[in-house]
Amino acid sequence: MIANKLYEKGYDVKIVAPGGVPWFFPKNKVNIIYPKEDKVKVFKIIEKLLRFKYRQINNYKGLDYIRAFGWKYGFDVDITSEMSKIIPESDLIIVGELYPYIWAFESRKFKKIALFPQGYPSHRILYEKSIRNLLLYMLKYNYYISLSKIETKMVKSVNPYNDTKYFLVNAGVDLNLFRSGNEKRENTIMVILRDEKIKNPELAIRTLNIVA
Repeated sequence: MIANKLYEKGYDVKIVAPGGVPWFFPKNKVNIIYPKEDKVKVFKIIEKLLRFKYRQINNYKGLDYIRAFGWKYGFDVDITSEMSKIIPESDLIIVGELYPYIWAFESRKFKKIALFPQGYPSHRILYEKSIRNLLLYMLKYNYYISLSKIETKMVKSVNPYNDTKYFLVNAGVDLNLFRSGNEKRENTIMVILRDEKIKNPELAIRTLNIVA
């Protein structure tokens, strides 16, 4: 959605991705650049076999097959070389994770770089077993885009570079769906429910039942 809004404002925007079809936003207007699939023909055979069981494979593209295979069996696949080659010349690159930062840095095809993760990075640094999150916030970036003042404060506490500029982007609200006014109505309690286990939907349902 952010890429689409920038595109609508007249910016030349491109998305670089190792794979994945934007099923979550079918009205995508921005060109997505993927690595060529000719290097992973052997995984195309696996894809055809897995189609019998996993419908998600319809959303696979680029190097998804290799990455999924690695995640399944617990090893990392280094695709830095392939990703850095397809990154176009850019005035600004926005990254959200450590891997895209490395891809962009190796490409050397950008003037400035912005970090835009979504979450509370300081907490992740403390509790995440992997050192990757810590490395991400120790690397140099020109801009940091945060979703809250709390997050900005957290990042400043771990970012060793004082010249980083911070931008606050609050979560947007669609006023066509959520309207404020003086109308009389009963209080409504809502939860944004996701079926992934990591989001703990069962806890949300139990909580709503208790409140009810």
